[in-house]
Amino acid sequence: MSSSGGTLLGHPVLAGARGAADQLALAGHGTAWQLGDGDVEAALAALVQVEARATALRAVLLTEAESRSLKDRTQALSTAQWLTQRFRLSRGLAAARLREAGLLAAQPAVQTALADGTVTVEQSRVLAAALARVDAIPAVTEADRAQAARFLIEQAGSLSPAELTKAGQALAEALTSTPDVDDLADAAAVQRELEAAEAAAQEAEVNRLITKRRPGGGYMGRFEIGNADETLFAAWLRKADQPHPGTDGFDDTRPKDQRRADHLLDALRAALGPHQLR
Repeated sequence: MSSSGGTLLGHPVLAGARGAADQLALAGHGTAWQLGDGDVEAALAALVQVEARATALRAVLLTEAESRSLKDRTQALSTAQWLTQRFRLSRGLAAARLREAGLLAAQPAVQTALADGTVTVEQSRVLAAALARVDAIPAVTEADRAQAARFLIEQAGSLSPAELTKAGQALAEALTSTPDVDDLADAAAVQRELEAAEAAAQEAEVNRLITKRRPGGGYMGRFEIGNADETLFAAWLRKADQPHPGTDGFDDTRPKDQRRADHLLDALRAALGPHQLR
C-alpha cells in the first residue's frame, strides 16, 4: 500500500469513493432509453442504495474532518465554513450535512443500516431523530435503546418515513409512560406496546379486495393496497391512466376511472386466457 503526503492511496475508503464516482460518471453518459422497464426500475433501486451508502460514508468523513479540525487548512472559522469554501456548498447545506453527520454518529445502528443500504436517507433521518428521543428518556436502559433501534430499523423495511415517524413517536410514548422497566409488569407493558406497533406495521402490508354483486348485474367494491406493493400499484396506475387511442384513430376520451377499470379487465383477460372465461 503506497502513500504520499500521508494519504493511503490504496485505502478502501478512498478507493471505494473514487471508484463509485468513476462508475457513476460512466453510467451517466449511458443511453437510458435502451433499458427495458424492469431495468429502469432496477437502476433506480440501485441508486437509492448508492445514495444511502454515500450519505453514510459522507457522515463518517465529516465527523472525521471535524475531529481533525480540517478547517485550519484554510483558516476557516468553522467546519461549515470550510465546507462552503472547499466544496462550493451553500451555508445552509453545509450546516445541514454536519447536523446529519452528528445525528448518525450518535446512532451507530442507524448509520450501519444506512451504509448497508437497508434504509433510505430519508428513513435514516427519521430513525435518528426517533432514537434520539428514546435516548433522552431517563428511565430507559441501554438494552431498551438497543431493542428500540432494532425494532424501528426492522420496521423501516415496510414503512414510509411518515409511518416510521408515527411508530417512533408511539414507541417513545410507550417507554415514557413506563416508570420502571426493571419491574416485570412494566417490562411486559413495554413488550406489549412493541408487539402492538409491530402488528400495526404488519397490518399496513396487507392487501384487500372486497366485492359485492350488484342487484342489476356486475360488481362493485373497494380495495386496499399495502405499503410493500405501493410502488407496484402506482406504476400500474400510471400505465392505466395513459390514453390508448383505438384503431379508428379517435382520441381516447374515457374518464380516468373508466380507463382504469378497462385496463384492469384487460389485465384479467390476459391473465386468465379464453379457456378460463367460460
